[in-house]
Amino acid sequence: AENEEIKAYLAKHLNPDKETLAMLLPYTSPFAKEYLATANNTLSNTSQYFDRAKGVDYAIQYAENYNPMYAYFWIGGDCTNFASQILLAGGVKMHDEMWPDTEQGWWYRGAGTNKADCSISWKNADRFVRYMGTNGNEYTSFYTFASKLMSGDHIALDFESDGNWNH
Repeated sequence: AENEEIKAYLAKHLNPDKETLAMLLPYTSPFAKEYLATANNTLSNTSQYFDRAKGVDYAIQYAENYNPMYAYFWIGGDCTNFASQILLAGGVKMHDEMWPDTEQGWWYRGAGTNKADCSISWKNADRFVRYMGTNGNEYTSFYTFASKLMSGDHIALDFESDGNWNH
């Protein structure tokens, strides 16, 4: 299905957008690796401050009690929606200059209303990780991973080791 999505995108665009293509390809592909390592359009490459204490406080407050200010994404995406809310609560600014293009930026509109709209990177694990970046912190050793983990860190998993972040 993912290959078909890439083929359809390339068939419609003679000059494909590099960011879109990097988001569609597995993060392990040479093109995606190079693009994501050098792109200046991800939050990981901008000067942003995440207040870990505020993020952790928000996570504790809403981990078991859904925040009614945000939409609940019943079919997938709600864990990433929650991760996005935590970043926002910790002071990370949304990149919403591309609204209403859901393929671009990291944003949520309509908090507290029944007309919520958000970018794909707000609610999809693979797009979230690609947009935020990993800062090179990818581990296959549990010991190394655990030794570097800090309160407030976001963790992403690629269960199938297929180049797409699942959770």
